Amino acid sequence: MKLKARIVKVSQFGCLAFVVLGLNACQFLSNDQNRDPRAQDLDLREVIQSVLGVDYEDDSDVKTHVYIQNGVVLVTGNVATKEQKSDIAALLSKIVGIKTLHNELVVGEATGIGARVGDGILQNRVRLAFLNHAEIPHGKMQVVVRDNVVYLLGIVTEEERDYTNKIVENLNGVERLVSLLELSQ
Repeated sequence: MKLKARIVKVSQFGCLAFVVLGLNACQFLSNDQNRDPRAQDLDLREVIQSVLGVDYEDDSDVKTHVYIQNGVVLVTGNVATKEQKSDIAALLSKIVGIKTLHNELVVGEATGIGARVGDGILQNRVRLAFLNHAEIPHGKMQVVVRDNVVYLLGIVTEEERDYTNKIVENLNGVERLVSLLELSQ
């Protein structure tokens, strides 16, 4: 097995990610846990993209998309085998800083341009529905659509979550809703 190692400078705040693949050790270090969650999410995104890039940069069968909200990580896309899907989950689960990892990779061919355009249209319909309902805190949520599956990430109240889920579930074209919304304290 070829050993791949990389040290990545993540941000101007001095956070470093030490990525040693091949030994399956990966760590995300931050010297300030009180930083803005958005900045931490950006740093985490860089680490994840670096990890995936080192291990899968030459693999045309692996197409991943990473979304992060408050340390909750959603990975979507396509892989060729079940082993690749589980390997990616195992690799990312070793990154310190990920509160929850949702592996929504699909085993099979990547979707075509038509499906991606349809997903974009559906994503805009979801956002428009949010704008039409003042009860939905659309600024607190991230909306991701892949293959007509709607993923919601963010922190909301229980009432906001329930109302949002109901609105999305009733939209035409939504095959499935995956609500990863966290409840605020």
